[in-house]
Amino acid sequence: MLEMKVIDEIAPTNGSFSCFERTFGYYAEVKKDCKQFHLCYPEKEENEEKLIYHRITFTCDAGQVFDQRELVCVKPSNETTPCEESPKYYQELSDQVADVLLKSAPQYFQEVKENGKRKVKRRRKIKKTVN
Repeated sequence: MLEMKVIDEIAPTNGSFSCFERTFGYYAEVKKDCKQFHLCYPEKEENEEKLIYHRITFTCDAGQVFDQRELVCVKPSNETTPCEESPKYYQELSDQVADVLLKSAPQYFQEVKENGKRKVKRRRKIKKTVN
């Protein structure tokens, strides 16, 4: 069973990674040799027009790295995506994650546009659905 250490969302990345203007998704930390990855999620405050960008950082188990195409931690010998190529897949995979969230949990997530870019944000108040 894979166990990952969670680093608090306010833990500094020393300027190496920011979730600002990123869509909801998982992002390999290239400057740390993909031994860490981030979950970014924008959230729109109720009755406000701005988004707040949250980041949660995870560390793979010892001897593993985050594979950006597979979105899992793997042993480097099994790595299908070289770490330095990870940014090529950020947007494509984040869009796929966003599509799944919008379809499977619309009561928790919604799509918004900011500066002409598509964003998926977590709803601040949960929308109740009637069956």
